[in-house]
Parts: sequence; C-alpha cells; structure tokens
Amino acid sequence: MMAEKIRTLRRAQPFQPFVILLNDGRKIPVTNPEWLLVTEGGGSVGVFQKDDSLSMFETSMIREIKVRAFRRGERAKSA
Repeated sequence: MMAEKIRTLRRAQPFQPFVILLNDGRKIPVTNPEWLLVTEGGGSVGVFQKDDSLSMFETSMIREIKVRAFRRGERAKSA
C-alpha cells in the first residue's frame, strides 16, 4: 500500500517534493522523482540525495508521507 502511494507521488505531474517519515524518527526528503527507487514487489524503497548518499529502507518502516503543500501560483523547484 505504501509502495503504491510512493509510486503515485513519483508519477505526479507536476512532481511535488515530499518527505517520508520513518518509525525510527528519520525524515527522508524526496526532491526529485528520478532519485527514487521502489522494488518491484514494493517491499523496499531507496532515495538518493544531492550528496550522492542513498537511504534504503523497508516500506514497513514508513510511518507517514508528507507532501509539501504549495501556495497558489508557487511551483516546485527543479532539482
């Protein structure tokens, strides 16, 4: 279920950055859809960051996904 939600957010046009909140308190920002990986079975997610680091975690570790709300006329910045 979380994997499908992440896939839907990745395909959104226009893409809106979002943050994945994990059960251990980590916050994983997703600023570019091309830097987001979801395994075929949906059990794991990977997110690359601007510093080339990679966060990998199981979807069962996801507590919440927060999409950044844009005000009228505001646009997402390209990464």
